[in-house]
Amino acid sequence: MFRRQISAVIIPAMFLTTACQRNYNANKPSVATLTTAASTPLEADVQGFVETWFAGFDSHESALFFLQRLSSGGFSIEFPGQAPIRSARDFQAWLAGVDPLQRVTHTLRTVEVKPLGPTSVLVDLRVDWSAWDKEKPLFFPAQQRWNLEKDAAGWKIKSYVVSEAQEARYHEIQESMKRFFANYGIIAQQGWDRFVETQTQLLASNVVVYNHYGNQEFTYFGPTGYFASLQAWGARFATEGEFGFEPVAVGPDSAVVKINSVLRFDGQLVKHCWIEKFSFDAQGKITRLDVLMNESQSCTAAQF
Repeated sequence: MFRRQISAVIIPAMFLTTACQRNYNANKPSVATLTTAASTPLEADVQGFVETWFAGFDSHESALFFLQRLSSGGFSIEFPGQAPIRSARDFQAWLAGVDPLQRVTHTLRTVEVKPLGPTSVLVDLRVDWSAWDKEKPLFFPAQQRWNLEKDAAGWKIKSYVVSEAQEARYHEIQESMKRFFANYGIIAQQGWDRFVETQTQLLASNVVVYNHYGNQEFTYFGPTGYFASLQAWGARFATEGEFGFEPVAVGPDSAVVKINSVLRFDGQLVKHCWIEKFSFDAQGKITRLDVLMNESQSCTAAQF
């Protein structure tokens, strides 16, 4: 088996399914570069086929371009939540549906090529897909398995199965973090009550909050306790203008975030940072929050 790490952005238009749409805050330029070389002739050959397939979407090739690369002996293309595509007519209908998408980007993460015989291979791809549907950004991290056979004209696709990559959970956690911190802006714009209503949607009913101030620790239970912890925090600290957050580590059920801000406390106004640690349940709601304040002008995750 050959395993390759790929750092490439290719511009096609692959798949659109309502069940798999994700908001994605990206505005990437159109790039079609491959920065790693194939390590074997077979791998290079298969990689070239994959790139050609994807590049066809970028240049808005006709359905015939793609149909010529599908097995004449029969093919099957499967996307999550959709009926399999097994005929030229089905493929043409699908292509007409995705062609209007704008700024479509595929970022290839890994490719594995496994020979099955003299003229057939199994290909596993990890690819991140993003696009814009009018003003709506879309994102889908995909795992794709291709079964290819080779004839006199080149490689042909016999089967093509797309599933959601396990890394999707990481993206969901990142999006939750963005929403969590963006919601603080609601306080000034729409008031405290609206903030409570919106932020509660991100909290599990059994959420526990631990506020750490040096050697002191204060514990709060439930969504009501979370909002009480904010009021207690506000009685001790105040942010002044600059505020930003930076993910330090993101896992399938946790996140560590570094907060950078200008804080007023102990009668002083200083640039300051602190760490907040999050835990999530299976539904993506926050079950635990540790606010780790280091009352100095700088901090690192290691200090906690």
